[in-house]
Amino acid sequence: MSEDLKTCPFCGGEAATAVQVTQMGGGADYIDFSVVCVNCKIEKMTRVKIEGSAQFSVIEKAMQRVTEMWNTRV
Repeated sequence: MSEDLKTCPFCGGEAATAVQVTQMGGGADYIDFSVVCVNCKIEKMTRVKIEGSAQFSVIEKAMQRVTEMWNTRV
């Protein structure tokens, strides 16, 4: 992921990335990618369902998508 994270649009705080694997039961596993402000804790998140052997390109696109969502300002 080459795009830098912008500061928080609400408080100007530093942004950080986080990754969490969620097991929902019944064979459904998800990876949550998020960008969160370390100061005010506002967050943007995207979820990817892991089916079989997840391809790196799917995971990379999800990481890029959440970064773009965070960096998009109105």
